[in-house]
Amino acid sequence: MQTAPRAWVVLAGSLFLMLAAVPPWAAPASSGSPPLDADTLVTSASGATLSVAKGWWVTRNGDLLRLEGPERDVTLTLLEVKDPDAVHAIAGAWPRVQPGFARKVKQVVTPPPRDGWDAVTQVTYETTTQEARVLVAIARRKGDTQYITLLDGALAGVDRRGAQVNTAISSFKAPGLEEESFRGRTARVLDPQRLQALAGFIDDARQRAKVPGVAVAVVQGGKVVLEKGFGVRTLGKPEPVTPNTLFMIGSITKSLTSLMMARLVDEGRFTWETPLSQVFPAFSLADPEATRRLLMKHTVCACTGLPRQDMEFFFGYSRSTPEGRVAAMKSMKPTTAFGETFQYSNSMVSAGGYLAARRIQV
Repeated sequence: MQTAPRAWVVLAGSLFLMLAAVPPWAAPASSGSPPLDADTLVTSASGATLSVAKGWWVTRNGDLLRLEGPERDVTLTLLEVKDPDAVHAIAGAWPRVQPGFARKVKQVVTPPPRDGWDAVTQVTYETTTQEARVLVAIARRKGDTQYITLLDGALAGVDRRGAQVNTAISSFKAPGLEEESFRGRTARVLDPQRLQALAGFIDDARQRAKVPGVAVAVVQGGKVVLEKGFGVRTLGKPEPVTPNTLFMIGSITKSLTSLMMARLVDEGRFTWETPLSQVFPAFSLADPEATRRLLMKHTVCACTGLPRQDMEFFFGYSRSTPEGRVAAMKSMKPTTAFGETFQYSNSMVSAGGYLAARRIQV
């Protein structure tokens, strides 16, 4: 199962400050513009474009472009600044959105630029457990312009609307931005010299990232040309990582679960359109309508409106049983309408896989 910490794309979230005064953006848009009635390509003042999901509110204030989620508990504010220093540009951007902004910086990271950007800087800010909010800023530079996005939202809201937030951020295209493409290029043959250089690069990156050990396989031309372990299995212990070392595979379990279900569909055990209640009549959610609508395909579509609820899932794993996990879903309620957006749901995929596998015994 996916256990990575919450980090929504290269860009995290910013939150409304818990201040006595109401920040200017907290009030509904004065323009009176209704929420979008369809997924829409929105253009900024400079001509940059991004895709905004149906149901979101879009407000313009000069060169500021503000996006609010349907529940208005998540906001993205976009602006552009000519400044060679990303951290300085971000620091100057916040007061324009929230006068008096004084959050402490928790972390500054500069991930490798991609998709045609010259540089990327992400700043995460300190928040309290009681706030349950996400507060992050990102600056993506193209030429002499920093394209800044400030994400501000309730933690529950960002969980609920994370896919739509990611779509807006990843679809953002600045004027003149050209993504790198390898289309039409011929890959270089990985001869012994290049493989040795690649192995050195991998081990150097592993050490820089403070990763105890990794196993890598490279396939070229239908053949495995590199199969090698690097580092150790456990810090402080000598056992090396080898190509046969077993690793936790995280959410790769989801693709394997989907493959297993597809094989059972091919065998005629059920179809993708079979109601989940037909496969397992005792299954139910806290929402009767969502329970009624669930088909087998919905267990792996991340589109049912069910939230992650991972903490309950993870912390109880040592005493968990498949039957107990399925029974616990009777208390789960969707947080969005059925099919409205994508929400990562470990519980739903695991339930679908378990109930599908039971058909083997029928």
